[in-house]
Amino acid sequence: MSQSTRPSDRRVTITDVAKAANVSAATVSLALNGSLRISEATRQRVERCALSLRYQPNHAAASLRKQTTQTIALAVPDIGNPVYIEIARTVQQVARQRGYHLHLISTESQPSEEAHALGTLAHRSVDGLILISLRGASGLDSALRDVAGPVVIIGHLRDIVCDNVTVDSAAGAALAARHLWSVGCSQLAFINGAAGTWPSAERWRGVQNALLAANRTIPPALRVQEDFTLDGGYRAAQRLMTQGVHFDGLVCANDLMAIGAMRSLREHGVHLPEDMAVIGMDDIRECQVTTPPLSSVSLMAGERGRLAAQLLFDRLSGGEDGPPRQLTVSPVLMARGSTAPRQEPEAGVDA
Repeated sequence: MSQSTRPSDRRVTITDVAKAANVSAATVSLALNGSLRISEATRQRVERCALSLRYQPNHAAASLRKQTTQTIALAVPDIGNPVYIEIARTVQQVARQRGYHLHLISTESQPSEEAHALGTLAHRSVDGLILISLRGASGLDSALRDVAGPVVIIGHLRDIVCDNVTVDSAAGAALAARHLWSVGCSQLAFINGAAGTWPSAERWRGVQNALLAANRTIPPALRVQEDFTLDGGYRAAQRLMTQGVHFDGLVCANDLMAIGAMRSLREHGVHLPEDMAVIGMDDIRECQVTTPPLSSVSLMAGERGRLAAQLLFDRLSGGEDGPPRQLTVSPVLMARGSTAPRQEPEAGVDA
């Protein structure tokens, strides 16, 4: 190789990386864009070669060639919810790696605002959109089919009209209920979130499945529905404490509600976990700093964000033009102090 053609003396191209990794330039592009179509071994080989050659993608030139904005949007129901903050954090990490900017939109879970978010694609303000929908993208089916650009929905879809990432919420709620029984709870109560949303429907379905399998029940007086917020959890627990029906285990449909409920329980003189075990869902970071630390079922917010971003960039890179894809994430139990097993009194010691 002559001095004038050595990669060290000129800008390293994608072709140089492809030759070094013994793959095609298209495979290099897909691998460096995090495509799910590329095997982990190939991706690592391409990344090692790109690193050793000091390859730097020319994002500005690519943007001009393709007439793109190099920006994607993420539309969330509540910009202050820790779950959506975590999803936004991981989406931004992936976007930054691809040389893209992230535009954040808060829809307040309003269909009109979700439609407006889709409009950012129609007006070419962004190149792609990730939309978190709590109502199953209800009423957006036609808009999703007509939109000019790739869309990924995080949440439940009645019909798969675009790429979709979801979590098995029902399995997570069942996991929460079974965990409370395993630590000695005899009667559960359930605080659910806003009616008409797919998370509340799925989480109640999961609790019901666990009850049926264990031949147990939760009486209507111990089932309360409120907003998915701290205040909602507080109000729900206040209502439960006035029902006059005994319960010693509390499943909450998300962690914010659980933290609000814990405050109410303490005000009523309930000791956690000695008198009552409490578990939430989502596994937000605040779970680790409550007193006691809150047990939760992780719904893998960061992983959902990462997968959604990868699906979106698969479309943007041209590496995927097939039918809509659906990925489902499994929940994980995170047991902490709020559900510590009940301690039996020692022999000869008054309880």
